[in-house]
Amino acid sequence: MRYLCQVGLCVLVLGAYQNLRADESVHKQIKILGKAVSVSQNLSVSKDDSPDDKSESGVESVTQVSLFGKKIEIVKSKVQYQVSEDEGLSYNNQFYVKGKRVLAHSFENGDGSFSYEVDVPASEFSGDIFSYSLGILSLGINSGVSYEGKLKSEVSSEFLKREPAIDPQMNMVKASADVDIMAKGYIEGQVKILFIKGGVGGAISLIDGEAKASISVNPSSISEPEVAYGGAVNLLQGHLYGYVGSGRSKWISHNFYSSKGYCYAFGDSSCQN
Repeated sequence: MRYLCQVGLCVLVLGAYQNLRADESVHKQIKILGKAVSVSQNLSVSKDDSPDDKSESGVESVTQVSLFGKKIEIVKSKVQYQVSEDEGLSYNNQFYVKGKRVLAHSFENGDGSFSYEVDVPASEFSGDIFSYSLGILSLGINSGVSYEGKLKSEVSSEFLKREPAIDPQMNMVKASADVDIMAKGYIEGQVKILFIKGGVGGAISLIDGEAKASISVNPSSISEPEVAYGGAVNLLQGHLYGYVGSGRSKWISHNFYSSKGYCYAFGDSSCQN
């Protein structure tokens, strides 16, 4: 038997091959102040459809938000692998935060399985500044997004053990991509003309929760690997408001958005009350 990599030093170059993508995702979009606010969490698995004894597949998790016209990919976690009984296992982990690739910390879970983690520190970026007419006033409104979380992937395989046990039900590879993320959007703006003043404010929890995708392969399931999804996310929970008044009096008060949000569960997971 020939091994393509040493434990902990696996590098994968993927060639062209046909595969089927299995996806489970949630996408929610609303309109506030005439502009789109949306969030999506996508879990995908590439299932090898080539008629051979090698499995070339992967898993991926992507979190995206759009706040008043500003669209951004917050985080992405991705694992790709090649495995066969004759050639062993090779794999590659990739993590992205706001479109830029970042390095992960690796941990040996025991007896040849590995975890890779990236802490996403609390960060913030500004969105578009736009104007909005609130009654008799026109306000310049600033929007932004703050986020933090953790990315994680795991790879386990009999080939990563010091003494592999080769049999028909062996774990050729199990790979997973996991994201735990919280992202909030906010608006703020104030104006004062003589004794009249107005303002807008508030925040929305765009996404808060955890989502995970995994794929497992043994010698008898090269063409039909086991795919699983899990986790739950809460979306678009929050309150945005505006007002016009004088002193402590508010002549006009309006809720642009107020919601307890939506919950979506992946796979066999469930939303908690």
